[in-house]
Amino acid sequence: MAKERSPQSDLNKKLESMLSNAKLRHFVRWFTDGQDESKWEQLSKNYFNNISLDKAKELYLEKKDVQDAILYVTKFQKDLNLVKIYNSMMKKAMEGDVNSATWVIKFSESAFFDGDKEDKFKKLTDKLKTKFEDNEDE
Repeated sequence: MAKERSPQSDLNKKLESMLSNAKLRHFVRWFTDGQDESKWEQLSKNYFNNISLDKAKELYLEKKDVQDAILYVTKFQKDLNLVKIYNSMMKKAMEGDVNSATWVIKFSESAFFDGDKEDKFKKLTDKLKTKFEDNEDE
């Protein structure tokens, strides 16, 4: 049986594919994981030829691929955190918390679970078609 890859492993692979230099993944992860300056020295020593933190920020934060990767990780973390919140609220709802149950219902109806882009496109075109037909009738 094949070993499942963790979401973090998949994230790292995705970052490496997005970046002009795969080592920049370490900068992006450090940057999006809280920018702990005490960890920078070791990270710089291992991957960035002992570059100073200020110089690294100056060089790397200007790069479009790094900016895109930071945005990607931020969205990934947001979605992961929303799933954690959802699971926590679901547990409370299952234990009888009415407010949590209400939250779960509202969240379940939100755009977070809209995975079918084709369905979104159909809804959009239907709305446009309806508006167009309404304008023709006037």
